[in-house]
Amino acid sequence: SHPTQEVKLELIEMLADERNSTAVMREFQVYFRWHRRQDFIHSCMKRMSNIALKIPALVDPCLRGLLQMLDSKCAHLAAEAVVAIRTLLQHHAQAGTGSIQLGSVIAHLTEQL
Repeated sequence: SHPTQEVKLELIEMLADERNSTAVMREFQVYFRWHRRQDFIHSCMKRMSNIALKIPALVDPCLRGLLQMLDSKCAHLAAEAVVAIRTLLQHHAQAGTGSIQLGSVIAHLTEQL
């Protein structure tokens, strides 16, 4: 990724809070459309996961968006979504918090197999 873009992603992560979370997630949706830039997608997924872990109210909507990305024709985007889903689910299992609808996540993942 370009250094300026990395700094922007870092700033977005640092400034994200519950008040601006919707705008932040919309920003990431735009970035995921640039799926040809694999290094940038990797950074975006990592930052988005970190934000969702920081703001528990974002975990469910984030997972729903990630599940939609599994249907992407771009294999790299789908693979990064799997990593992000795994990160969020592992954190949820370790923390024992949140209201993640595990049944729907598992059902969607098995459909992908």
